[in-house]
Amino acid sequence: MAQQIILADGYLHGTIYRQLLQLHDTNALTDVRVLPLRIYLQQLAQFEPETANLAARIKAVLEEHKEEFPIFFSMFDYPDFIRQVQSFHEDMTAYQIPLSSLPENDATQKELKQIQQYIQDLPASFDLLTELHSMNIDCSNVKYVSSAYGNYADTLYEDWLKSHNAQEYDYPVTLNLPMVSAKKALNARTELEACIQEIITRNLPLDETTVVLCNYEQQYPVWKRLCKQYGLPYVTTCGTTDSSVVLSYCNLVRFLTENSNTAAYEAVCSPWFHHPYKRELAEYIFQFYFTSKELLQPFTHCRTILSPLLNNPDTKDTYRNFNIYLDLEQKAEQARQAFTESLVYGENVYETAYNTLADSIYKNNETERQAFYDIKEYLENNPDLLHDETRTETVLSHIRSIRIAENHNTYGCLCVTDLSHKMFKRQYAYVLSLTQKNYPGFTAQSGIYEETWCAEIPQYPSKRKRHEKHMEDVSWIGQCANEITYSYPTNGFDGKAIEPTPMISELKHAEPWNFIQNDRPFRLDFRLQPKIAPVLFAPDGELSGSISSIEPWFACPFRYFLQSGLKIEENEYPQIETRIMGTVQHAIMEYLVKTYGKEYASQDISVLASLIADYFDPILPLFRRFQGLLKITRERLNEVMQEVLNYLQDMENDTEYKPAHTELRFGKNKNDISFSNGQITLHLRGIIDRLDLRNDNFRIIDYKSSAHALSVADVNKGLKLQLLTYLYTAMVLYPEKTPVGAYYFSMKPVHVSPDPCKLVRKKERYIDNTGDDAFFQEYRKSHQLQGWSFEEDPLLDFEGKHIVGLGKGGKPGKSQKPMHVREWAEDIYTTFLNNITEGNIGCTPVSQTPSTCTYCPYSAICRKQMIPTDSNIGQRNYFMKEDEGDNGNEVDE
Repeated sequence: MAQQIILADGYLHGTIYRQLLQLHDTNALTDVRVLPLRIYLQQLAQFEPETANLAARIKAVLEEHKEEFPIFFSMFDYPDFIRQVQSFHEDMTAYQIPLSSLPENDATQKELKQIQQYIQDLPASFDLLTELHSMNIDCSNVKYVSSAYGNYADTLYEDWLKSHNAQEYDYPVTLNLPMVSAKKALNARTELEACIQEIITRNLPLDETTVVLCNYEQQYPVWKRLCKQYGLPYVTTCGTTDSSVVLSYCNLVRFLTENSNTAAYEAVCSPWFHHPYKRELAEYIFQFYFTSKELLQPFTHCRTILSPLLNNPDTKDTYRNFNIYLDLEQKAEQARQAFTESLVYGENVYETAYNTLADSIYKNNETERQAFYDIKEYLENNPDLLHDETRTETVLSHIRSIRIAENHNTYGCLCVTDLSHKMFKRQYAYVLSLTQKNYPGFTAQSGIYEETWCAEIPQYPSKRKRHEKHMEDVSWIGQCANEITYSYPTNGFDGKAIEPTPMISELKHAEPWNFIQNDRPFRLDFRLQPKIAPVLFAPDGELSGSISSIEPWFACPFRYFLQSGLKIEENEYPQIETRIMGTVQHAIMEYLVKTYGKEYASQDISVLASLIADYFDPILPLFRRFQGLLKITRERLNEVMQEVLNYLQDMENDTEYKPAHTELRFGKNKNDISFSNGQITLHLRGIIDRLDLRNDNFRIIDYKSSAHALSVADVNKGLKLQLLTYLYTAMVLYPEKTPVGAYYFSMKPVHVSPDPCKLVRKKERYIDNTGDDAFFQEYRKSHQLQGWSFEEDPLLDFEGKHIVGLGKGGKPGKSQKPMHVREWAEDIYTTFLNNITEGNIGCTPVSQTPSTCTYCPYSAICRKQMIPTDSNIGQRNYFMKEDEGDNGNEVDE
């Protein structure tokens, strides 16, 4: 007895085998073979069309005669143009269209005909059909599954099988009329998510459920992400995805052929290369503009430029922040060595890229390994292209088109398909996005071979015939399940209304999906065991850190746990302009105050320009990518600092306080500032930018590169502890001194636009210029010191114009005076120590600081919908008000 052959697409093979095993009540089948249609026909005719790399061969032929195509020659480099030429070449073979039938009514049509003339001898996949017509074969032992190919020409194979006694395979299904319902959703994403929710909540059997995506290309990526979110397993009949081996191969070839920064960056970012410091290497290449050739040499760039500056006692403090780049270079060099050692060189760049990937992780991945074999086949079949440097983009263009198929075995799984991949009948089916645009989805010929061209060819199927065939292909969805749900979105993401397809009458009475949304916030009160918390945060009973490392706990304890407990740190490399502006401003202020004392602000402009040049000139060679940006930054900084010093000179003329200390450091080894709760001792470290003295009084000034305001409520919540801690530190270091104020001074450039003139309406109309005084008053007001004023001191600010809330004669207006600064600071930091000792790491971000979650680097691993809290430590009342209200720089929230 002849073996029975069943022809079907690959995604149906498992289902057919399982059905036959159940039908024959057996565990093995020896007389049945299931094959893809074209594989069987190729084996039958012992003929396989040599269509490998046909696009590249077409392009090569056309390039030889490009002088003959003045209209189209410039399009030969476009892959889409070559694909259209190849597609029509296939159609001519399938429909047996002679060259003489092609129209040539104008110059464009003549060139199109001539293009097909030059490539008519090249092979085509439908050469197999020509070979089959010359054979007399009996196919009575063959059954085939009629598929919705979406291509009119593909039906010619089925027609040949019918004419040679083959029969259509009948998959046993229940012939009852399906139960049909219709639903609608607000948009396409809601539609997909609601469908997933219904499958889960109804607990539908996945092996009896089919989902048809009518707009597969746009819907499937969203479906894929949603299924991952909900943990819903599925398989797809037609899914392909980008290949990591293809991406890596193309990036390696570009790296070996292009000496550019982009090529080097993309090569080290490729999926094939793995190293603990891969990210650092990529950042190093980007920041310092290294090219492919430079990547092959040891990295000494940062060390050469920065080592002399950091080893010099006169400059090491100025450039201390640039230590990060030395660490970056050290890690990048380790990754660079691993990268260069991974390269396996061959006779040319293509062979080198191939050899390099041959022993990579892809050899253990079946789907990626198949893409690797496809690359190898292409290289072997096109040796001439590999030695022509001008054809590199042609080679890469073809290789980029290689994609890998996702799992196509649909048996026993939730199946996701499109209109062109027919599924056997199941119990449940959801047909989504049934809009006028997507269903039935027939598209006319377009591009260079448009409908008007095809209509003039007698042998080419008419548009009507192709439409009828398409409607026959998509009609299977009406019988794809016993229970079918049709659906469509009512609106696009742009807010425009979408109309359902008129082909499905039930959609006129569609009901909204039962879409489940969880809008209820919740709180996750995580807590560590008391035995674990002290060991995690302070293994030796001591905790050392800056003020900015403590504040995250008050904003959100869970963030502090991730950052300081688990040591999960984000590798961030600050923007050049941001880092340099703040660093240089502080360095200039420190130098001027130390060198000139109270006269620092009255120095000549040339001194300022020289200081800025002394800072920028040594590091200009460091950032090759940002030369232009650094030059602009230097000019902008010069203008900003002139503005700042003009204001400070006016301020110094209005006070008797003199700078006594700049960059006053405190830490465990020098000027120790510590707090303890009996189990953990906290050692704070930091730098007080400036401390001014007059007799037994002092004030603190903290320079800021951006605008800063101070709120008592924020300090009470632990969100802004800097000035409070500086006050506490100064009181500890100078117990004999009395604090009169602590302030932020913003060095951010201020843009003031007062009215330059006014119109005075009297008997005679004239213009009265206001002069420079009004402008400077507005400018001075915007630059005032923001912070706290504690004691009345007429010598602090003579006119009361440079400190917010300070009246003439140094009298605080509606000020708030601290009764116990020491107790206030000790209370806040002891509360912090008690909480981490008890293991309080609750996910409770403070509601008054939305940026706590918006800009949190750990938001990807945190529950974002939660009940916000007003404070993680409660409210304190260490400020006693003399008068009700605020003085303009303090806000009680």
